[in-house]
Amino acid sequence: AHPFFNGIDFENHIQTKPPISQFCGSELFPLVKSLESMEQSRNIHLPLDYSGEVLQEQITALSARDRSILMHILRRKQILHLPGIYPRFFSSVSRGRCLYACNQGYTGFTHDLQNQWSDNFSFMQLCGPKLGNTAALTEGDNRGGSTWETESTAFRQAIEVVNSQQPAFAVICGDFVNAKPNQEFYEAQIQAFQELLNEINPQIRLVFAAGSDEFTTQEELTKYQQYFGDARFSFWFGGIKFIVVNTATLFYENDFAEEVVDQAEWMKKELDNGKLCARGTVVISGHSLHPQVQGGVDSATSNSAHTISYPQIPVQTSAAYWNMIKNGQACLVASGGSTVNNVTSIVTKASEEGADEYKCEIVSCKGPWGGPSSVIHQTEVSQGGVTTKAFHVNLSTSVSPVITRATAIKRNSLTPEEDSQETVLAAEMVTFNVSSARCEDQA
Repeated sequence: AHPFFNGIDFENHIQTKPPISQFCGSELFPLVKSLESMEQSRNIHLPLDYSGEVLQEQITALSARDRSILMHILRRKQILHLPGIYPRFFSSVSRGRCLYACNQGYTGFTHDLQNQWSDNFSFMQLCGPKLGNTAALTEGDNRGGSTWETESTAFRQAIEVVNSQQPAFAVICGDFVNAKPNQEFYEAQIQAFQELLNEINPQIRLVFAAGSDEFTTQEELTKYQQYFGDARFSFWFGGIKFIVVNTATLFYENDFAEEVVDQAEWMKKELDNGKLCARGTVVISGHSLHPQVQGGVDSATSNSAHTISYPQIPVQTSAAYWNMIKNGQACLVASGGSTVNNVTSIVTKASEEGADEYKCEIVSCKGPWGGPSSVIHQTEVSQGGVTTKAFHVNLSTSVSPVITRATAIKRNSLTPEEDSQETVLAAEMVTFNVSSARCEDQA
């Protein structure tokens, strides 16, 4: 006989009892059923609040091992990602809602769950409020800004607009806070920002793209990811692949040499996967990756104290990324870190011989959020493609948005890149007036 079979009693093998296997987490099954029942009965219109809840106390009392097993069971049942369940496993609801991005993916927005088209959906894009910026400019003491009421009040009006539209998810581009990770008010500003985000309806997921001031070293990047999850990741929704690029590291290539190389390789693979497997691919970043859409100056606001000058990605680097995006045939590229709000459509094509032309929409979000006039972009995704409209919000001291008018505006044009490319016009703008404390229907 072959040596592999040495020691096997073939005569009695069939009569031998099979080994007993027992799942080590079976005692957690009642807790799983309770979570399922609680989520099914949850009022989706109310904020998440687990304070004083017996079920949450049971989860908190679990050992790290049992909590990990419980999350594994919920993941296998495809319910871990649900809005009322996932945040339970973190120190606070507001922090848990910001930590869906992990392992270069997004919990619940996976290929397994979201690779099929089911219905039209929308998502919104805006820049963060840079909490503490106003105070920091006045104080000038290198502590990051001791107060942030001005930015918080303005951002709450953005939250009102987001809640009124009920998108599938909201993309928020940095900077989120003004303080640097080594400054006194950093943790306080982060906590305040996350508490603000918790005012967004729990059904709306949160996607973050890091700004240029979020981190400048590997240590600071690690700290950022403790609050907002992975800085680069991809996810799926409705058959569309979304790729979130960590552009903050591109400003400090010497400090992030390994990460910059890894991200470029990862980016190409993600785009290739989207090109082959998705109905469309969307690229999201904290700063523009298009060589011709690098910030810009808004003449109407260039003299405003609220206007911030953002650094630009090196041209050679942005050109390399844009070539990857073209070859991946992304249908939408959305970014923050701009001094203007802009929606541009171009017709482009991959560099490979015989490639067909296709339309790509480029959305630039002005940062930080606030000032006398601010914009939130909303992208509608349908079987016919993507269409982006701008919600123009007039800020005041109240927080009840009212649609006052809808007008057609012309999209900015880019110089055609090659082969007489075209620009596509007609973006829709909807204006919200938040100077009224009550909603009025407009004819």
